[in-house]
Formats: sequence, C-alpha cells, structure tokens
Amino acid sequence: MNEVEGLTFDGILKLSESKFGTKYTMEIMDVLYLHHLKSRGICGSSEDEMKSYLMREGYDSRNTLKMIKRYSKVQDDLFEYTHRVQSIMDRVNSYGDSKSITSWEQVENLHMGIIKEDKGYRVVDISQGKEKLLARIDKGVYWINQNLSTNQMKYITNEAKILKQQGGII
Repeated sequence: MNEVEGLTFDGILKLSESKFGTKYTMEIMDVLYLHHLKSRGICGSSEDEMKSYLMREGYDSRNTLKMIKRYSKVQDDLFEYTHRVQSIMDRVNSYGDSKSITSWEQVENLHMGIIKEDKGYRVVDISQGKEKLLARIDKGVYWINQNLSTNQMKYITNEAKILKQQGGII
C-alpha cells in the first residue's frame, strides 16, 4: 500500500478497504491490528515474540498459531511503516485525544491537524515528524505560512467554520 492519507490504525483500515475491499478487510482486521502492533514495536517482530504477546493477551495456542499463519500470508501486501510514518504516528500520539480537535488529514503534501491551545487553536503540519505551525484560529484565521495551496487553505477555513458552528471561540 502506498503512504497516503491515514497514519493511524483507522487510516490503515481505510487503506486496506481501498485495496482489498470492505468484506476482506473485516475478515483480516485482527491480522491488520497485529501488523500495526508489530510495526510499532509493541509486540516484537519475530514470530515467537508475536506468539508470546498473543498468548499473554488471552489467545489460546490454536488461535495464536492460526493468526500467525494468516498474518504470514498477507504481511508482504500490508502497509509499510517507514521511519517517516513512525515519526508522524509518534507526533500524533504525543498530542493525545484531549488536544486534537480534528482527525489528522493528508492535504496534498501536508499532514494537517488542529490543536487546542489556551486561547484558540493552532493548525499544524506534522508531515516531517516535527510540528510546523501553519495558522492560528481565534476570532478568525491568522495565516502563519503564506505558501499554502488553495486546497490546504480551504481545509483550514472549513475546519474554522466547523469550530464556529460547534460553539468554538471564532
């Protein structure tokens, strides 16, 4: 799969749906999650480490072996977590759900999101694994980066309108 929109597990599911279809994605959702855990270094990368992890999480030996076998069949077709993707995921996780106002969106070459501040919001790009401030939203949109495309500016202004409709501070 190509490195496109979502870089969270939800994004991985969307990528899988676009490549394999909804029915097949539903059938292998557990395998996709195992791949996500393996790629993020949570359950280890060797077969024995994955088996140990699954057994600790309550899978019996038969279901563990069955899942590992299913994973082995499709692992070469799954989304690869490059260093850049890992950095972006780490950055998204560092914000947490309480600060992230919107889901993270890929808008052309930028991976954008809106973060709550003490007063207002900031629009950031994390496509390089580091936060880059694009705009601030308070009583309007204050543009920090002047080199945004029309689609990127449209994303920001649409999100600002949504915040206003939801009783935000705009």
